[in-house]
Amino acid sequence: PYIFEKVFNGARRRAEAEGRHGPFDKAVDIAVKYAEALEQKAFGDGPGPSAGLRMQHQFFDKVVYKKVRDAMGGRVRHAMSGGSGMDRRLGLFFAGAGVSIFEGYGLTESTAAATANPPERTRYGTVGQPIPGTSVHIADDGEVWVHGPNVFSGYLGNPGATRTVLRDGWLATGDLGALDEDGYLTITGRKKEILVT
Repeated sequence: PYIFEKVFNGARRRAEAEGRHGPFDKAVDIAVKYAEALEQKAFGDGPGPSAGLRMQHQFFDKVVYKKVRDAMGGRVRHAMSGGSGMDRRLGLFFAGAGVSIFEGYGLTESTAAATANPPERTRYGTVGQPIPGTSVHIADDGEVWVHGPNVFSGYLGNPGATRTVLRDGWLATGDLGALDEDGYLTITGRKKEILVT
């Protein structure tokens, strides 16, 4: 998510330098509200953006959001993010500005992706749902466990390290998390630092 933070912070600094931080902050609020309304609609929890919100969004699209998209090359409409969690508000801002960012989660031991946000039902602030064929379980201590054909069979030549992370085919990730009622995973922290050499 760091590149998106950098783009956002750069836009904010430019607005401050031009004495336009107030309108920029208003544009951010409108983008977040607009994306939240679309998210609620996607999950059946609302009608979508109101007429007034759509009008404000159209105005700021011309004077703020287009500049943000231009800073990313001008043609970007979708992007993926991983490596660490993205702040929900930042994800909503970019979605409202016209760049949908889909977060995912995985480790080397899960052959990269284990979860991803589906484009049509992105829940910002989460790393999505298990990809097809993959299961995610939260252990009693809050640790995220992953199971599926994408999970590795073990560390080459290191059965001791393998036993510490594989339990009956489930990969104990070392990350702490929670699943919501729709199966979306939120990473909440680390159980412990694991370093395999």
